Amino acid sequence: MSAIAQQESLVKESLFQFITKNVPSADLSVIDEIVLSYVISILEEASQDPCFDVEGFIEMMAAYVPEFARIDPGQVCSWVLELEAECSRREDTDSISNHDDSASSDKISLTLQSLSDMLPPVTKASRLVLITH
Repeated sequence: MSAIAQQESLVKESLFQFITKNVPSADLSVIDEIVLSYVISILEEASQDPCFDVEGFIEMMAAYVPEFARIDPGQVCSWVLELEAECSRREDTDSISNHDDSASSDKISLTLQSLSDMLPPVTKASRLVLITH
């Protein structure tokens, strides 16, 4: 199993945060194991080639969450690449850490902070773009 697949909960949490931040009205109940597996496969593809098919990814995600098509491809690409990098960093950290309980709780706090930092801020301009589409 790949490092990214082992971090399924991080991927799911980040996906939910990304969709909620960009499409507050989205129905997250449609995100099932199939969608999650697809996102993981895209992250693994991005780890091999940062020039992954972002348009195809958006099209596939829009089949589940139609509003996903309104998210700027640059934001989607940045999110995928940042999440892939986070998964890789965690794999490197896990392989060298001694799994001290206090250290792992610190890691969780830092990870939650990192997730919120990696999500792009919503500006008035991006809200206007969403409204005008």
